Amino acid sequence: MSAYPTLDTLMSLYLGQDSFYFTGERDASKCIDFYLKNESEETKAELLDELFDFVSEHNDALTENFNRRYRHSIYDYADVCGFLELINDK
Repeated sequence: MSAYPTLDTLMSLYLGQDSFYFTGERDASKCIDFYLKNESEETKAELLDELFDFVSEHNDALTENFNRRYRHSIYDYADVCGFLELINDK
């Protein structure tokens, strides 16, 4: 079982290669908006907890570990911290 099931769902379903068919959007920020609009407050809280845990556990090589785990997603691979902040700020 994954240590980050909520984050995995966001990245594979809402931001995965086929995300357009699920969200109707091609832009990662709009896909995140779709996710947040359609998920419960409990799920959003779980996502924030998992983001914090991921950053804490992979802080020494955050970008490398994030990109390895979520390499098939449509977000901008160059700025993982900015991407995570985007999710947190929404």
